Amino acid sequence: MFNLMVTLITLLFTVACGVTFIINRQLTAAGWISLTFFFGLLALIFDQNRALLAPYGLEILAEAAFLFSCCCLVQTYFSRFQGKPNLKLMGMIFFAGLAIISAVDTLAWRYIVMDLVAAIIYLYGGHIIGSHRKILTVNLLFWFNVAVVMVSVLRPMILIFDIAPPSWNSSLVFYEAMLYLTATTLGVVGTNIIFVAIGSDLIKQHQTAARVDLLTGLLNRRGMADIFQEVESDGDPSRHSGRAILLFDIDHFKHVNDEFGHDVGDTVLANIGGTVTQLMQYHGRAARSGGEEFMILFNAESSPAAFLVAEHLRVAISLLKHDGMPGDRRVTASFGLAFIRPGEPAKRFVRRADVALYAAKDAGRNRLRLADGDSLPDIDESVTPFLPKQRRAG
Repeated sequence: MFNLMVTLITLLFTVACGVTFIINRQLTAAGWISLTFFFGLLALIFDQNRALLAPYGLEILAEAAFLFSCCCLVQTYFSRFQGKPNLKLMGMIFFAGLAIISAVDTLAWRYIVMDLVAAIIYLYGGHIIGSHRKILTVNLLFWFNVAVVMVSVLRPMILIFDIAPPSWNSSLVFYEAMLYLTATTLGVVGTNIIFVAIGSDLIKQHQTAARVDLLTGLLNRRGMADIFQEVESDGDPSRHSGRAILLFDIDHFKHVNDEFGHDVGDTVLANIGGTVTQLMQYHGRAARSGGEEFMILFNAESSPAAFLVAEHLRVAISLLKHDGMPGDRRVTASFGLAFIRPGEPAKRFVRRADVALYAAKDAGRNRLRLADGDSLPDIDESVTPFLPKQRRAG
């Protein structure tokens, strides 16, 4: 009856995790957890039918399935943290463990070796968790893995020291019961922790997606509005005095769409978004604030060099080549730059940058203009603007 209950619980979690992965293929951790339970279920079935497998020399299948389920659990950890395990190392541990198990005559010692090899596999998986322990769910997963390692080390002691309650026939029978009970219990606990972690990741992904422009990869208007709100709600507004705000528009973007089509127009936007991302990862936060309109809020450290950085960006954009357009055709942009004044609200310094942008357009486009009344600060020589490499997007 107990074995049947364990089998049903394992089957239930195998199906539940597998369905979750099928519904959302991005949840690869759920897929690996499903395989963990699947091979654990196979191990359980093979272990309960050792007598039938023994004449064919297939009793090793139980240990192989169990160790493979351990490897799948470790792969779950790496999948959760977008890492790549050392498959050669895991393979060496797996096959070395099976070789030792095959050389052992008694079932008790096969179990002992199996558990100790499993502990080594779990220890290897633990290092990927330990490097991400700043989050509660990750801490729970870390201590779960510690518990799994401890159980894998302590469980063989039942057989090594021949421990068995008076009501049990032997330590081997007691060990098998503890094996099924602890494996099922830890599997259920671990799965719930991983699903909580996955749920937390999905919430963060949706929150991020709501603030990001999918075409360019930059912040959208909502995302940049949140940044401005952080600036204005700061307890010390003077801390943001002197930070630079840069606005730019793609020149004659409507002509690009009309002449080459909206697909090419999207390519242009994506290419420019990639260039801005390359540059501004060092210097500030960038957003696509409208159709062909972009906005950049420089960080305090890079703001003194904002004019130079903006000029580099203007040149980089003008050198980009875009698929779907003739090789000699280039797309340019016009820029307006302003520096935040003490206590100045966001609407005002954005407006001043916008006026400077229109001055650049009136002057012939493909230009950078500074807002009226602003002056360029002394450039800190420690700030080295980064110029993205020219590239052709495909």
